[in-house]
Amino acid sequence: MDKPYLNYNEQIEKLKSKGLTIPDEKYALTVLKKYGYYSLICGYKDAFKNKTTKNYKDGTKFEEIVQLYEFDAALRRLFLQYSIIVEKQLKVHLATAFTENFSESQCDYLDVNNYDYDTLKNRQDINTLIKVITSIIDKGNYHYIEHAKANHNNVPLWVLLNAVTFGQTVKMYQLQKQSIKYCISKEYPFLNEGTLASVLREVTICRNSCAHGERLYTFKTREACPKLMLHEKLNIPLNANGNEYTYGQRDLFSVVISFKYLLDSSDFKEFKNSLSKLIKRYQRESKAEIATMILKEMGFPSNWETITKYRKY
Repeated sequence: MDKPYLNYNEQIEKLKSKGLTIPDEKYALTVLKKYGYYSLICGYKDAFKNKTTKNYKDGTKFEEIVQLYEFDAALRRLFLQYSIIVEKQLKVHLATAFTENFSESQCDYLDVNNYDYDTLKNRQDINTLIKVITSIIDKGNYHYIEHAKANHNNVPLWVLLNAVTFGQTVKMYQLQKQSIKYCISKEYPFLNEGTLASVLREVTICRNSCAHGERLYTFKTREACPKLMLHEKLNIPLNANGNEYTYGQRDLFSVVISFKYLLDSSDFKEFKNSLSKLIKRYQRESKAEIATMILKEMGFPSNWETITKYRKY
């Protein structure tokens, strides 16, 4: 049975009954109206709960949950900002490599023979992709596509990709012929064609989490990001089985490492500095034990800030 509806005052009383300290109920009411009980409390209460009693840890204040919520929201904005840069650069490299190998005609990227059509899985994915991009061209939802159709009777790939999602763009990269994937991967030093696909997938999943307002500090992926030289240089230990690093392959820190390889040095430096300021502000404003626990959930080793000191190889 669904949980019963509670009005704002009842929500506050429920929180108090669970041991949460609410010094300013007027403030709590304002915040609940702004963020919503589900997003704020259900999304961020776990860090402050006693796992045995299911009540809040002694002395936990409502404001601490708000601090974590707002820290996570700031994380989402930051990671989204730089994932968009990664997306834009990939689209430029894909459009350039494909067009130089074929032509600027839309007939080329709508031709299944210009993709890696060797396996059944690839054939299914290529057919689906072409249906999707054909629909984008035909529906008339984008003025720049309509302009290209009306004035040139052709939509070049560099125009089309503005209307294609990040995930679809990564899929298009994965389905390219080996020669084109090689041309694109050369734009990302120290990543081969397969490793590039893996780190792009990591950033895509993170971008989608950010765009949908999902909790980010607990970000996890099912597939591990590949082992990279930075894992070793940061002295991140391997797990008990010795097959994965304990940090930086399935967590939010894996996205940081992916950014290191995908962004140019100036963009990554700006990202890292902004992230460092954000984390340090949260550490100043919250309890030390909570901040430490949150960083561990994020998969950040204690020396994570030294990442800018190391080369990628």
